[in-house]
Amino acid sequence: MQVGRQLDLDNQSSETWPLELIYFPAVKTVGSLEFDDWNESMTAILFPKLESVFNDIEIDMNTNLQLIYMPELKSVGEAQDGDVEINQNCGDLVIWLPKLETAWFFEIDDNLGLKCVEMSSLKTVLYPNDAS
Repeated sequence: MQVGRQLDLDNQSSETWPLELIYFPAVKTVGSLEFDDWNESMTAILFPKLESVFNDIEIDMNTNLQLIYMPELKSVGEAQDGDVEINQNCGDLVIWLPKLETAWFFEIDDNLGLKCVEMSSLKTVLYPNDAS
């Protein structure tokens, strides 16, 4: 399955959705991903077959996020664009991207309770951020 432009699930409204996890079992490619501002009930973002993101991944300000799981993701960014930003999340967070090889910009910053980052295949960050 391919998602065209952008998959954006955020919870910035005054309503609180009781969502516990974001799970897309068949998505292989997507334009960009954005998941922001989820409360205590949302604990995991799971994309078991995702292989590429053409633009950005942004996962910010989630209260109890415990797992970001994208075991088949190999690349983020095409044509000199593509940020991975995982910032200001709380919870005992594990980031699991074992096959990620290339990203244009990478930032993991201010995540309280960060437990593990698995990116053992990362070979290239083409526009590195200073010390993030």
